[in-house]
Amino acid sequence: MKFIIFLFHFLIVYTVEAELLTRAGGALIYDTERNLTWFSDANYAKTINYNPEMSFPGLMTKTTAAAWVDGLEYAGFDDWRLPYTIQPDLSCSTQGENGVSTSYNCSGSELGHMFYTLLGGVQFTPISVQHNTNYELFSNINEIYGYYWATPEVLATNRSWAFRFDMGYQNLEKKIGSSTVWPVRSGDPLLDQPPDGDANFDGVINAADIHIAMQIIFGLREPTAKEFMHLDIAPSQSGISQPDGSIDSGDLFLILRLGIGL
Repeated sequence: MKFIIFLFHFLIVYTVEAELLTRAGGALIYDTERNLTWFSDANYAKTINYNPEMSFPGLMTKTTAAAWVDGLEYAGFDDWRLPYTIQPDLSCSTQGENGVSTSYNCSGSELGHMFYTLLGGVQFTPISVQHNTNYELFSNINEIYGYYWATPEVLATNRSWAFRFDMGYQNLEKKIGSSTVWPVRSGDPLLDQPPDGDANFDGVINAADIHIAMQIIFGLREPTAKEFMHLDIAPSQSGISQPDGSIDSGDLFLILRLGIGL
């Protein structure tokens, strides 16, 4: 009996420990329970007017969505992906053949966890109507144009997992259809950032980083967004980087100092 009470207490503590934390000035939201980082803009492709299918900005087929998110660089990270759908998922209201779990209350998938657990959504109801205070951390959650794409694909049926935020519904949808994309990545941005001056993100500042900086300064190539974030570090005041919007000799001098431990 004592064990049952302890287990019940543990489960309660575990469920309330999960929280959402803002990162990158609010551009990213970190889920402490799943160790996932989401865009705070839930339809970023629409925000930047990305319209590959020449229909409505932000809508794309599954193939296009996978390629777009794979090449995405945002807030210093380039390891964005589509949300994952765990199967089977016993939380789902419908359990089909071969371990396929669909329909409502699917909180095992990453999008389902967002809808039901993090945002406090309920089945059959748009998330804009029923939600908790976490909802205010996000913008542009799509409820009009159907689904958000997820993974994995079911190759035999040419379908892929998707999730609807207008009713909390999870299903397999045809890949040729158009849906929206909510990028996610694993990890906490505060812990995953390489140090200032680490241009190749290997955890140390050395000759390789200096070489990359010199190539950029002398115009031999353009920096990636992630390189720019970690090379534009000068001037420095009291040991705190004050980026000035360019990579120049001041940055190179500071990288040299960091590399030799001064």
